[in-house]
Amino acid sequence: MLTEAFHRMKNRIRKFALLLIAIPLLTAAISYYLELKTPVVYTAKSEIRLGNMENERLTSQSWVDSYIKSSDFLGKVFKDEEISIEEIKGKLEITQNNKDILQIHYTSNDKEKADHVLTKIVEAFMTESKSLYDRKKNLIEDKIAKTEKLESPEESVEKQEFLFDLEMTLINLRETQVLEPVTVSEGYKNPLKRGIFGLIMGLMVSAFLVIVPELFVNRD
Repeated sequence: MLTEAFHRMKNRIRKFALLLIAIPLLTAAISYYLELKTPVVYTAKSEIRLGNMENERLTSQSWVDSYIKSSDFLGKVFKDEEISIEEIKGKLEITQNNKDILQIHYTSNDKEKADHVLTKIVEAFMTESKSLYDRKKNLIEDKIAKTEKLESPEESVEKQEFLFDLEMTLINLRETQVLEPVTVSEGYKNPLKRGIFGLIMGLMVSAFLVIVPELFVNRD
């Protein structure tokens, strides 16, 4: 039985030799060409560390993720530019490294566009964060100044405790920081690797054409 099967497969290989050779060569060439012609993808990346302003707004990872991707925020950032907000949303990604560090990625087939879009987003977010931080800091400093001017000996203990709390709050305030400025990297393409993969797939198809007919041979 096995001898007959090998004999039939040997004859099949001889009969369709050109086709069996052409298939893997063709799949390798197609895979190589498609990979070579695939548009280069550029990824702009930046890393920020969220501040501590005792306020969920602009300091909570989940809130910041939703806010940066919102039509309201992006609409304000790119209000004077002819650019699709929905397109930006689709190519914008935010990942969380730990409790207060975010990585923001934006991909595009245009290197300058990738850099421009993410730079505008990061700058706009940092401007809002700085504004919130300054307001919080000024508010606390103003409370400290007013409290220090109060003269009420009978409430000196309460005054000192209140001042201590305000000063500790001021010490714990931290601005949002850009840990890694916007950089753009080019997507990796490997036509040779894709061509080898195509060759392997073609060899599998050729082997399939040789072996599978044996499953339908009448053995009665």
